Amino acid sequence: MKRVICIMLAMMMCMGALVSCGGSATQTEPVTDGQITDAPATDATATDAPATEPVTEPVTEPVTEPVTEPALARPTEFDESKIVLSFGAISDVHVAVSPQENKSKFTNALNTLLAFAKDDDGDGLDAVVIAGDMISNNSKGDKTANLEMTAFAKIVKEFANSTFGTNVLVTLGNHDTRSELSKLPSLYDTYLGQEYFAKDVAFNLDKGYRHVVINGYHFILAEPLVSPYGEFDEDVLKWIDETLAKITKDNPDQYVFFVTHPTVANTVYGSEDDFEPGHNRWRSTNLGAVLEKYPQVITFSGHTHSPIFDERCIMQTGFTAVNTGSTANTAFEIDKYENMVENTLPVMDNQDVSTGLMVQVDENGNVKITRIMFSQNEEIKDAWYLEHPQADGAHLETYTRDGREAANKAPVLQGEITVTAEKGKAKISFPAATDDDFVHHYTFTVKDASGKQVKEIYALTDFFCVTDSSKMLKTFTYEIALDKGSYTVEIKAVDCWDAESGTVSANFEVTESAPEPVTEPVTEPVTEPVTDPVTDPTIDPDDSSDAAIAVFDPSVIVEDISGITGDQKGVSLEGMKGISSLAAHANKSADKVCVSLEAAGSEKFVRFTNEGSYTYSQLYINLADNVFTEGAEYTFRLTFKLNGGYTCTDSKGRAVIARLVDGKQHDFTVVSSAELSSKDFSGWTTVEFKITADNAPTVLRIIIFANPGDYIDIKRLEVYGDVTPAEPLADPVVPAADAIKIACLGDSLTSGVGVATEQRAALSYPGQLQTLLGSNYNVLNCGRSGATVLTNDSEYFNGGTNAYHYGSVQKFKDAKEFAPDIAIIMLGTNDSPRYLDKAQGNPAKEAEFKAEFINELTSYGKAMEAANPNVKVYLMLCPPYEKNADKNENLVDNIHPIIREVAANNGWTVIDAYTPISEVINNGIYSDGLHFVKEGYAVIAKTVAEALGLK
Repeated sequence: MKRVICIMLAMMMCMGALVSCGGSATQTEPVTDGQITDAPATDATATDAPATEPVTEPVTEPVTEPVTEPALARPTEFDESKIVLSFGAISDVHVAVSPQENKSKFTNALNTLLAFAKDDDGDGLDAVVIAGDMISNNSKGDKTANLEMTAFAKIVKEFANSTFGTNVLVTLGNHDTRSELSKLPSLYDTYLGQEYFAKDVAFNLDKGYRHVVINGYHFILAEPLVSPYGEFDEDVLKWIDETLAKITKDNPDQYVFFVTHPTVANTVYGSEDDFEPGHNRWRSTNLGAVLEKYPQVITFSGHTHSPIFDERCIMQTGFTAVNTGSTANTAFEIDKYENMVENTLPVMDNQDVSTGLMVQVDENGNVKITRIMFSQNEEIKDAWYLEHPQADGAHLETYTRDGREAANKAPVLQGEITVTAEKGKAKISFPAATDDDFVHHYTFTVKDASGKQVKEIYALTDFFCVTDSSKMLKTFTYEIALDKGSYTVEIKAVDCWDAESGTVSANFEVTESAPEPVTEPVTEPVTEPVTDPVTDPTIDPDDSSDAAIAVFDPSVIVEDISGITGDQKGVSLEGMKGISSLAAHANKSADKVCVSLEAAGSEKFVRFTNEGSYTYSQLYINLADNVFTEGAEYTFRLTFKLNGGYTCTDSKGRAVIARLVDGKQHDFTVVSSAELSSKDFSGWTTVEFKITADNAPTVLRIIIFANPGDYIDIKRLEVYGDVTPAEPLADPVVPAADAIKIACLGDSLTSGVGVATEQRAALSYPGQLQTLLGSNYNVLNCGRSGATVLTNDSEYFNGGTNAYHYGSVQKFKDAKEFAPDIAIIMLGTNDSPRYLDKAQGNPAKEAEFKAEFINELTSYGKAMEAANPNVKVYLMLCPPYEKNADKNENLVDNIHPIIREVAANNGWTVIDAYTPISEVINNGIYSDGLHFVKEGYAVIAKTVAEALGLK
């Protein structure tokens, strides 16, 4: 009888436990004073055994063992058929004014999560948690923060309202807290609204914490408020501690989901002490001590953008920590890896990889975490499974660092190494190593004939951009620049736990050295201008600048380039041989760099100054299209000098790097730490480096590691090599003396960017229109690359600085002086992004943008009428982008209606260039997704001729 009673009591206790971890009521009105609302109490009668039945068994029959019925034990295996909660966990959304692509990545992530949830859970997605960095650029001011927050809220509302209501739970990251507009009070009052806080049972908006209950499960969201970033306020830590104590007491066998932006120190990948020595900005060092008390906690954090393919992105100590990855991009440790494998992007900021998590809970409290690559709509590797919380801590034994390191097997690297050595470089190929998980990177150690190590390179594999290790490259190829001589290369494969394979090696010989950089710079007095760049003695003196296919020459710059102070578009350098534009990029916390045009006597040069607090910034010299031939070798000669205080270097001892990007990344050390300590670079110095183009190089980045206030001066860049042969052209049409004059006003789509510079006169749409119409017409190309309708002082441009206003450029003056009989105006493409970024969604800004656009565009047509009262004015609808649905939608819905309105107001005619291009959009007519090759411009020319009734 005792046994029967014990079984009944055990069943009652188990039922009570199940009730305690089931659904709990939520408070619809948030507690705004930070007080905790009591979670539903458990059934006390289920755990206190009443002794209502007398014991009839002999007292000599003792109970020798407790009742442990296996049938009543809660299963620890995840039950796919009985899911009670499904939520997405993402972070680092970075909805931005630029890049616009982050908006579509965010939308794609939400839609992908919804689709994945419906596959497994009939109820679909119950919630989405976002672990910070909703927006990106609000350090640029409240205007930008407002634009980005408005865009973020719009995407959330459009998605949530069509799926699961308002269960989008947001905490803040470091990018969100720079402006008052993006803090929790603004989310509550302005952007998302109070309905998105309806499931909160407690919150304190000023302190940045929330307590939410969904489907009976508790979510804690909190943000760090103390400097350095990542540290939590003591009051917030106290609230977290007290809240977790209450929740876990009432629900000891139920997980609690804790969401915060920074990682918890020494848990997941990116939170380690040595991740970035000397910095604490990636992690919190004072949160872990609180969370260690509660084995029921699972943390979800972001901030590092770490690749979640890496198994270190889940880690169990006294609780479970999980890294969410990033929907915006994937990144890696700063400065560690030399570059990527062939045909992949640079390591620092891989824009193509967008990731996040699907988290599901079954009715027994077990958890499944599915890693998703949103950019490929696929699961990443196998899911992570967590057993429901258990008193003995068994649920924390699966993903410990020590356990997995002990079970890990080192990679196996074997097979023949092939080395192709020529012209100062060695191309090394070998069969990719195998591993029980995946190979993280390879280490290349190169020694000379004496055994002295001359290079050590860490080359990352392609693991982060595939969803399964079986899809990784089967052959690894790497190219190393070396001088003439005999060498040995030793290669090791390393996995994510730092386990190394055995070493494979090969001997090889480089028979021809690359040219050496100048060993002794020439220092010139400031008062004595330098008329010729100092050249390396190894350069053939018969070579001349006339033979160069590209020349960056500051002496011909007439634009104001002082507005380039960060992630700006830069300044077009149209007319400079082989060079298209100049821009700059401020990295990390360097929120300001400065580009200026300086002079010493009659000599002009560009000065690039680090005016931020970080050491790493870049100057972009963008090379023109259609100059390079795939597979051909090119020589670059850079003439520069440094100021005397230029002493900062990166972790590899490099102070200045030239980085060429042509689908691959080629780094050349222009100035090293050793050179800085032994040379004086205050005078002009010329260095030379070479590449073989895998594709057409488009960007040369001069990367400086400089203390604030340090600068580099650049006087000249020359590029030598094979030129793509220009297509033979028909003899140009010579207009008759009395020809009807047609002026084509516009931007780069009128000037003809996308075809070779020397062929634009013939192959731009005005050029092809001239050919179509013949000598009875005189067509003048008045296109100015980068031109906008908006004015110089428009607030939509860099705080009121716009060098591209069409009404102020020489091409517009040329059109007026031409006094055309027909004027065709195609403008608005370069204004369209400003509307998207700074006006759309804000009615007042939209009205302001529209009014300015109408006034300016009208003035251009009126100017043509003033020049020739008999002129016929045509306004052209901008053609579409090749692969940008958002921008095309903006053109059609917002820019084109304004153009039509201006035409209607003034009795002018509209020519539709959008529709005919759309009809052939997939026919290879684009050069870069915006500009066209000759076939694309031919479509526009034909469209114009037909609209004029002339063809």
